[in-house]
Amino acid sequence: MELKAGQIVTVDWRKEPDDPAQDPHPPEPNKLRPAVVVQDTELFDPAYPTALVVPMTGDPALAIPDLTVVLQPRPSNGCKKVSYLLPQNLTCVAKTRITAATKSQITPTELQPLRQPERPLRWTQPMTVNRETLDKLGRFLLRGLRIGASTVSIVELLRNDWTGGISAGVAWLVFLQVERQLPPLSPEPDD
Repeated sequence: MELKAGQIVTVDWRKEPDDPAQDPHPPEPNKLRPAVVVQDTELFDPAYPTALVVPMTGDPALAIPDLTVVLQPRPSNGCKKVSYLLPQNLTCVAKTRITAATKSQITPTELQPLRQPERPLRWTQPMTVNRETLDKLGRFLLRGLRIGASTVSIVELLRNDWTGGISAGVAWLVFLQVERQLPPLSPEPDD
């Protein structure tokens, strides 16, 4: 089967096409679903047994706004309704799972974001951390280390493990001295 990049195909996503009772491996949809071929036909020999495809869906709930390519219905792509290409589900399928290779295809402009997203993935809300919060967190963690070291020191000395007890005791002294060297926190404003 000869496939071209951008071509729309139908893929049988079931685990065993001859036995629909078998469940597919997650997250395969366990049904026939259209997909777009994204692999470069110049790099892969047509005899290669697999193809890289991006699934299509009509369900907008599966679309991730920063990643999804929206396909408007056009005669060239054969879509009857708005469809969504899901590049986060890019997968390699055996060509034996491709049940139909249509003459429909997407445009090179629609294919480009599937191969190379324009914008990198990022958090939708930037994480804001101010200096005061970091200072409080650092002091809290240092206090936890100091308490942990003193507890370990006492337990190890009671168990007659002198090396462990003395080492934890020295760690406790170091944490105590570091804590004492820190400048005091600024007083909280009165309301």
